[in-house]
Amino acid sequence: MPVDAVTVIVDDQAFPAHSLPASRIMGNPGGFYPRFPSCYNTSMFVPFRLGKNDSSWAWALAFDGTSVALFGLTPPVQYNQTVGISDPSVDQTNITRPDSYRNYTYSASAYGGQIFTSGVVSDASQIQIGLSDANGLAIDYALVTAGSTTNLQGQTILVDDRNPEIFWDGNWTMRENDTLSIQYTLPSPQAYADPSRITLVNSTDSLDFIANVQPHANSTHCSKTVGDSFAFQFAGTSILVSGVTPGANSPSDWLLHMEFVLDENSTTRVFGSTSDPIKPHYIYFESPNLLPGNHTLVGRILTVVGSPLPAAQIDYITYKPSFLTVAEKPIFVLPHLNGTSAPVPSDLTSSDSSSQSKHHAVGAIVGGAVGGCLVVSCVLAIFWLLRRNRRRHQTELGTEPFTSTAPAFYQSDGPFPQLETSTHSKRLYVASSGSNFNAAALSQQQNNIAAEMRELQNSPVEARLRELQAQMDAIEVRMRDNAPPSYSGEA
Repeated sequence: MPVDAVTVIVDDQAFPAHSLPASRIMGNPGGFYPRFPSCYNTSMFVPFRLGKNDSSWAWALAFDGTSVALFGLTPPVQYNQTVGISDPSVDQTNITRPDSYRNYTYSASAYGGQIFTSGVVSDASQIQIGLSDANGLAIDYALVTAGSTTNLQGQTILVDDRNPEIFWDGNWTMRENDTLSIQYTLPSPQAYADPSRITLVNSTDSLDFIANVQPHANSTHCSKTVGDSFAFQFAGTSILVSGVTPGANSPSDWLLHMEFVLDENSTTRVFGSTSDPIKPHYIYFESPNLLPGNHTLVGRILTVVGSPLPAAQIDYITYKPSFLTVAEKPIFVLPHLNGTSAPVPSDLTSSDSSSQSKHHAVGAIVGGAVGGCLVVSCVLAIFWLLRRNRRRHQTELGTEPFTSTAPAFYQSDGPFPQLETSTHSKRLYVASSGSNFNAAALSQQQNNIAAEMRELQNSPVEARLRELQAQMDAIEVRMRDNAPPSYSGEA
């Protein structure tokens, strides 16, 4: 599908609502939603036949659009590597007759990414696909290309990193064909033969395997350069920025400090070393409750420290639109991040004057927010160095073997035990405030905190972290809101 097409993402949790009535006649499969360690919106759908006497199953789905692609996880080699597919848009199969489905062989076993793409219909309509006997398959989400009449109310639009609607400023590079090795757990082939065993939790009824997983659409935009930024304008009520984990899962510490300016609101986020594996669908920023209308998001890299250096790896942006059809979607002019003006939709009317004034202030907002974040960036870098030295000193004193806790793969809260997901990263937030403060007093507070940071090597670091972070948050906000000094004469 074209990179600039309007695409709607349909989560696996919504798939039952897209099942055709014929599926019930054909042996509509049951299924469960395990919490895999890497997937969109925390879960995938794993279909299986309902009863022990069912020799096969078929599943017919319908979506409102011109084409559909399925993303998920193909079965490992222990399972059958063929799947029955009906795609009436390109062949003569009858979606209500599973015996007419064509058998396809997966391009690779244990692969995470795009696993099926339908044909394209000329007009937006109910595009249908059918699946049969796909044991071991896990479906994460569908991506539907919207047509001119597709109803977008309540939907979520996905914008890939290659879409020209996202403007990249600086040394961003597009990476392709990256593959990540991630462990998953599925019911064993024996459990599929007897679905009653799927509720059991033991080694004979589950299968652990390593899958090769790619980011969405097999590309990301990456940068580890301070000052690099991206901008995106949209008309909607929510937004989320997703990508790949910034740093490696290794004993070495790393830190990525980013700022996100949404309209007039600035938020900084600190991503640090984590025990989680590197994975896609890593959330960099989200704002789920926005007023309907036009919005501007600017993301910027403030600090990058570590060995090896981490990198911001942006994969896609999702948002809920405040327009109903593709024809009503505003067209925005690409921004210039270093200027004083920001993009304005080409269909802006007089009723949008207040929104327009907000957009013209984006350049000033970003510049002021970056200045206010420089102090915090420096302190975070100093803290990272002190923490790394402290950890290195502790390592030299000796380590206890076998102290790591193995990951808990199961969480029994569904038809099949679900995978437990760990916290994505260590995140710190800087909130905005309207209070003012004397510049001299701020400078003195910074000096006091810097002095205390130097003493952290001989004191419990973690015990003081939260208190110091709170103080630095307050200083950053007050410096941002403090009026600049006036000068009586100019040269």
